[in-house]
Amino acid sequence: MNNLNDAPVWLITGAGSGLGRATAIQAASRGVRVVLAGRSRRRLEDAATAVADQSAMEPAVLPLNLAGATMDDYAQVASMLEESMGRLDAVIHCAAQFTGLTPLHELKPEDMATILHVNVTAPWLLTRALLPLLNRRPSTVIWVDDADARRSNAFWGAYGLSKAALHKLQDSWAQELDATSTVRMRLFGPPPMFTALRRLAFPALEPSDLAAPDQVADQLAHFVQETLNNPRP
Repeated sequence: MNNLNDAPVWLITGAGSGLGRATAIQAASRGVRVVLAGRSRRRLEDAATAVADQSAMEPAVLPLNLAGATMDDYAQVASMLEESMGRLDAVIHCAAQFTGLTPLHELKPEDMATILHVNVTAPWLLTRALLPLLNRRPSTVIWVDDADARRSNAFWGAYGLSKAALHKLQDSWAQELDATSTVRMRLFGPPPMFTALRRLAFPALEPSDLAAPDQVADQLAHFVQETLNNPRP
C-alpha cells in the first residue's frame, strides 16, 4: 500500500510469544500495521524485529500488563492509538493466563482472581476503551477460544472457568453490537498448539503431536480478513 494511513491496523495482545507473535508476523506480511501488546518489553521487541522482516511498516510496541493495568492505562492506549495510528481495524485477544492443572480446593485465591481478570475482565476493559475508535469503520474483535478447557471439568479450575465466561461474553456482546455497531465480535477456535500454555498442561507432549503456532496464525489472519471483508454474521 502506498499510503501508510490507508493500511489497516491490528492490535494483538499476547504478541510476545506463541500464537500472538505468529499472528503479528502473518499480519505484517499481509500489509497490516501491527501493534504488539504484551507484558514483556524484551519479548515484544524481539517480536517487533521479526515483524519488521516482513514489512516496511514499523510495528508499534505496547507494553501492557493486563494483570495490573488500570482504567487510566486503557484510556491512554486508546488515546495513543488514535494519535499515532488514526484508526483501528482489529483487536485480537491472544493473551491468556494459566498456572497449571490444579484442584479447586488447592488453587490459591490470588491465582483464581488473576486468571479470571487477565482472561476475561481485562480484555473486556481494554476492548471497551477501544470501542469508540473501532466503531469509526467496519472492524472486528477476535477472542481466542479454548473449547477443550471450557468443556473440561476436573483440574482446569480458573482457566476453564475463564474460557467459559469469555465464550459467554463474546456471544452476548456480539449480539448487541451486530444490531447497533460496525464492530463485529467473533470467536476463533484454534486446534491444540505446541505453546508454553499447552506444555504446562501436558508436559509429555511432543511438538509433532500438535499444530505449530505459525500454521494456526495463517488461519487466524485469514479469519480476521474474512470477517473484515464480510462483516455481516
